[in-house]
Amino acid sequence: MCGPILLALIGLPALEIYGMIKVGQRIGAFETMILLALAFLAGLSLIRGHSLAALRRMQTGAPPSADVLAGPLVFVAAVLFMIPGFFSDALALPLLLPPVRRLVARFIVRRYGRPGGPGGPGGGGGSFIIIRRG
Repeated sequence: MCGPILLALIGLPALEIYGMIKVGQRIGAFETMILLALAFLAGLSLIRGHSLAALRRMQTGAPPSADVLAGPLVFVAAVLFMIPGFFSDALALPLLLPPVRRLVARFIVRRYGRPGGPGGPGGGGGSFIIIRRG
């Protein structure tokens, strides 16, 4: 169990650094820093824009969209953009495409169960505890 986590904590940053060095050798250090800054700003604008859109939907009283996982997947893409490096950006780009998001959402639902299902929020199969005072 500790092996994959340790590999991720050491391997992913090492992979990102390796990628930045290779890109820097190819196009130059300044241009590499500009690309990393633009990716960070793209992630930041995705988070801000998506948060504002969600706030507007809540204020108008519109029902939640059918694709419940679209919002969290866009948020994951935004966070991946904000991580410095090109490999995380390469993972984030496909998540911005709606067909890819639907595919990933279907995989998550099949793998971990449907949102709001039994045991989930709003599910019918869960149990609860009543606490009475006095």
